[in-house]
Amino acid sequence: MFMLEVEKLHPAPFRLQVLGGALLESEVIKPVTLERKAAALLALLALEGPTSRSRMAGLLWADRLEDVARSNLRQCLRRLRNLTGAELVSSEDTLRLVPDLRVDALRLESLVFTGDYAAALELEGVLLAGLEYDDCPEFEEWLRSSRERLENARREALTSEADRLEREGDIGAALGFAARLLERDLLSEGAHRRVMRLHYLHGDRSSALAAFARCRETLNVELDLEPSPETQDLASLIERGSNLPQMILPSRTVIPLSVLRPPILVGRDHEWQALEAAWEARKVVFIVGDAGIGKSRLMLDFVATKGAFIPHNGRPGDAQIPYSTFSRGLRTIVGGDGQPATLPSPWICRELLRLVPEKAARFEMELPAPIGSQDELLRFFDAITEFTKLSPHPWVAFVSDDLQFYDTASFELRMYMSERLTDTEGQPLRNLIAYRRGALSPAIQALVEQMLASDQAVLIDLETLKPHAIQSLMTELQLPGLERLSPAMSRYTGGNPMFVLETLKHLIQTDSLEQDFPEHLPPPGRIGPLVRQRLELLSAVALRLARVAAIAGTDFTLELGAKVLETGALDLTEPLFELEQAQVMRGQRFAHDLIFEATLEGVPTPIRTLIHRRCAEYLEMISG
Repeated sequence: MFMLEVEKLHPAPFRLQVLGGALLESEVIKPVTLERKAAALLALLALEGPTSRSRMAGLLWADRLEDVARSNLRQCLRRLRNLTGAELVSSEDTLRLVPDLRVDALRLESLVFTGDYAAALELEGVLLAGLEYDDCPEFEEWLRSSRERLENARREALTSEADRLEREGDIGAALGFAARLLERDLLSEGAHRRVMRLHYLHGDRSSALAAFARCRETLNVELDLEPSPETQDLASLIERGSNLPQMILPSRTVIPLSVLRPPILVGRDHEWQALEAAWEARKVVFIVGDAGIGKSRLMLDFVATKGAFIPHNGRPGDAQIPYSTFSRGLRTIVGGDGQPATLPSPWICRELLRLVPEKAARFEMELPAPIGSQDELLRFFDAITEFTKLSPHPWVAFVSDDLQFYDTASFELRMYMSERLTDTEGQPLRNLIAYRRGALSPAIQALVEQMLASDQAVLIDLETLKPHAIQSLMTELQLPGLERLSPAMSRYTGGNPMFVLETLKHLIQTDSLEQDFPEHLPPPGRIGPLVRQRLELLSAVALRLARVAAIAGTDFTLELGAKVLETGALDLTEPLFELEQAQVMRGQRFAHDLIFEATLEGVPTPIRTLIHRRCAEYLEMISG
């Protein structure tokens, strides 16, 4: 629930019912039917979270001048306060609900998210049923979208319960849920097939065939279509009295690994030559480009030809916590195969604990006091440098990816070390750094510009791939039907490699690869809708796990996911594998920051709030 401190306390928690109407009640007042604008205001704040006064006034009084709309909003809030005798909505510029207002629609989404489907299905009713908002077109559009979102949550609950009961062999009960699913969407052939199959498995062949007849008639009348071959094949099996499997799970096309990481790098010959020249000149290399342009692939492919390197990757959220990027990179050395055989000097161990405090027991030391002077800061920098020198690896370079996510302190430490660490020839380590165009913090941007101006560094600006490079990429993937799609793919994606690969994944999973280039794709240059469509093909638990990972960010682990989803960590290994197969995640992090961003954007506000709260509870628990 959305948190807010208010000066005026109300005597008892209020309950807001927005499913099936709009009622407000508490232990001290009888249920009160809300007028439509007050109901709209509370429903939107409950499902969307904090909203500015100007936006709310514009949504609910779209046909009024701004001053009049704001005045109407104030009157609406005043009437609501007089009605309840309590402050349910803040009086700030940003409107928020009080934290203990209980809302049935929020409870529905939370129950579905945590898998308590039986309880969720007890909450029936359409959002703000019976209320009309034809004078508020933008709010009406929001209401339509929110109703669909809640309906999708109910479909997920019904589908999951039907699946569970069928697995357990309770076909009669499963049939009841399947019938409810069909009532909600009579045009869904999947729902019709489920009813057909369950009737047949329940021993009622005639009802199964009657269900097929109903399906055929509905599709013919409503869409002027015949049932799909899949539905007709099922009807034929039932008609012949053939055996059916107890459970037919939806098939998920496996995306070839070559689409995750194409076999060769194409279209970057000129940039590769520039990298070679900078390497020979021992200059710092900054690789800049738009999201998905291939910065990481170019940099990592190049440095892999030179030898072992020290990786440091920025992640979303790092910028808020000093040294967060560097401490994560250091853990790969402290806990990995780059770890020294024996512990370093005590003074180094003590400084290391500033970045890896969990090693205090192993080092048999207490955590050091905070840094209080420039001398102490330099001692800390020197300790991290000396520790890195102890690694058995013959490092040749420092490599930083996604600099736009770095915290400034990590970048300063990284550059300090790179001037003091040497390779096998006694020369300072090379530096390769990639970042997204226009996304650096002002402090780091200033450091980059200073290095470029002093001729310490060179900038390699990646452009989109030319049509002939897209043609080469499609050829190398060796998938049937790709080459003829190259011209359309080049136009649609604008030559962005990541967009090409995400579009291919969409075509593969929707069985469109061998067809003409689909007209129903999202507008060109937008990867988010494609990713979100791919996420919708995941199982419910895999999608929930992806959303937890997106909200948790750098704190995500399977153990945290298990806490948030109220299950065991081992129960999440299969959903995590599904996310890897769908190329959404690699291990316990997202396959690409654009996929992370698309996943995060798709998390409904109430679910985002619930995940945040549970993540905080888990992190507080493990921190002591």
